Amino acid sequence: MDGHLVSASNKELQQAIRDGAFREGLYFRLADVTVFVPPLRDRRADIPLLVERFWSELPREILLEIEQAQWPGKVRQLGSAVERLFVLLRDDEVRRENVTAAGTSGDRPRAAEPSGEDQETGHQP
Repeated sequence: MDGHLVSASNKELQQAIRDGAFREGLYFRLADVTVFVPPLRDRRADIPLLVERFWSELPREILLEIEQAQWPGKVRQLGSAVERLFVLLRDDEVRRENVTAAGTSGDRPRAAEPSGEDQETGHQP
């Protein structure tokens, strides 16, 4: 059987080895090819391309809000935030505070306030 293993860590593994928190032998088995992927805060130009991959029909004004938000994490954080916006909010209800909360603090964006429609059926009362 021939196979490949891809692994990732958000920890400094060399330091973890020195601290006795990670086995050196395992590190050398896994570290054949090491690729450093910088956080999004260091490669902001990639954000529009990544967002397009997650939500191709995102309104331009929302994309601009996402680009301006702080992204301390990596692509997974951005993808999760865009997915939450897509699931919880309609295009016309995405507000700046939703985008900012999704990007900067990891908080879940809030669904828009009810518009007088019955939440179950979508019908006016």
